[in-house]
Amino acid sequence: MTDIIKFLQEADSKNVITYLKGHPVLIEKNLRTFREEMQDLRATEPVILAFGKDTYCSAPDFLDTELSVFMQRLRVQEAADELELA
Repeated sequence: MTDIIKFLQEADSKNVITYLKGHPVLIEKNLRTFREEMQDLRATEPVILAFGKDTYCSAPDFLDTELSVFMQRLRVQEAADELELA
């Protein structure tokens, strides 16, 4: 498991989205790093989980078509419920 956006310290997702929209070079750098990680792992069909409504709704703006195909929405509570069942 990994994050697509790394090294950005901000708790409020609305602030993150605003910041990323103003810094497209940061998005490209992080997507390049993510693709390299997936190649290293030989992951051909990664599942991208978007935690939270803001993240899920904004992700298609930042992900290219290739990656957005693998995106799924997962709410934090649903994830917690899944962990309890395991």
